[in-house]
Amino acid sequence: MFVRLGERDRALAMARYFTDVSSRPHNWNELAEVVHAKMRAPSYIGDMPHTWVGSDYINATRSIFAYEKGDSLVLAAGVDPKWLIEGVVVSNLPTQFGSVDYRMMQQDDQIRIAVSGSARPPQGFSIPLPASLAGMSAEINGQPAAITNGELKFDKLPAEARLFTAPAVSTNAPQSEAVPTNAPAAPASAATP
Repeated sequence: MFVRLGERDRALAMARYFTDVSSRPHNWNELAEVVHAKMRAPSYIGDMPHTWVGSDYINATRSIFAYEKGDSLVLAAGVDPKWLIEGVVVSNLPTQFGSVDYRMMQQDDQIRIAVSGSARPPQGFSIPLPASLAGMSAEINGQPAAITNGELKFDKLPAEARLFTAPAVSTNAPQSEAVPTNAPAAPASAATP
């Protein structure tokens, strides 16, 4: 839920909590209906395994990598920027618009993103950028691209995007056509998962 609210860090913290701390007994690798932080405290745990808890966990995890928002497809909204050092690969992820594949990797002062697949959302694709990448400039398929409200948007696949710490310079356009950006952080919310 937090991913869809634009709260990447909070979503990742919750995912880590539920996978590291809240699975009891830990070796069973499942989630109960009710979770408690105190391992030895006697209390109600509900059903184990709990089907809707499991399906919510799957949906929350999928939202880290892709989710539908109206007629658009949002990609990598919950990806931790630290993961980009080793790279993130998503293969054949089904969506209501078709499947999507993408690779994201940080290389020196830029982030490279390659997106492909059969997905054809009517309103295109969006990649929300974390606050730590604010101020980067971008290009898509070799052309300068705007980052608007912290999101990199594009219409069709395949797409090759690059994010730069310095203004993007397209090989097909003069340097003055590069689009500088400001990506504001997502607003905080008091919502619960």
